[in-house]
Amino acid sequence: MTLDELKSIESAARDAKIERERALHAAGELAAYRKSENPKTTAQLVKRMSEWGGPTRPGDIEFLKVLDEFRDDMLRIAEMRFEARARAAGQHERMLRAQLAGFLGEPDGEES
Repeated sequence: MTLDELKSIESAARDAKIERERALHAAGELAAYRKSENPKTTAQLVKRMSEWGGPTRPGDIEFLKVLDEFRDDMLRIAEMRFEARARAAGQHERMLRAQLAGFLGEPDGEES
């Protein structure tokens, strides 16, 4: 093995060590957010990133990648919550209209 090849391996090893340290630091930051007594909401984290000129820290960038990865699932969950809320509101409306119909003596629950 030549001296240049050895230097190249040493340089790659240094780069790998730096990448490992950065990844561990970013993981530690994310763990601190998660374990905090007053955890930030996703909106607060994204707002902080935008106030600082965008996601610049590795943890921020990875967090946004995860959000992108699960975007469709998160949107579907939000959609299902609204659908459930609409069903509950519809049931509540029908119950109230039935009460009104009973009080007013209307058999079908519809207003005249």
